Amino acid sequence: AVTGDIPALPLGGSTCLGSKKAKQIITTSTADTSGVGGDDSVSHLTTFALLYEGHATGSLIANGVSCEDTAHDIQAELMKLPPLYEVDVSGERSDAGDEGCVWVVTFLSVMGNPEIMKVQAWNSGEYAGP
Repeated sequence: AVTGDIPALPLGGSTCLGSKKAKQIITTSTADTSGVGGDDSVSHLTTFALLYEGHATGSLIANGVSCEDTAHDIQAELMKLPPLYEVDVSGERSDAGDEGCVWVVTFLSVMGNPEIMKVQAWNSGEYAGP
């Protein structure tokens, strides 16, 4: 027996069920060190780079003019990486009250589950990350 056409997309939709764009969240935050001569905000001197599949972005400022401006910088840097020619990045202040940011990276050009990005950070000669 031969069947008729079997629709690939349910009810004439434009995406397959279960197909969602992968997202990863990057957060900057700090510990309150004001009791020992420090402060309680993310340093304007802290920079970081994102690593993805053996590639690294250029240096990004952790506490720049605004979280939204830094989101544009992160997006531009990620789109320079060969595996990530299309991403969307949004940014907003975190709720921690430390001038930190939360950035959401949406992978538009990666199918399936993308590799987890890694972060390398620097501040005054100190280094953190892989």
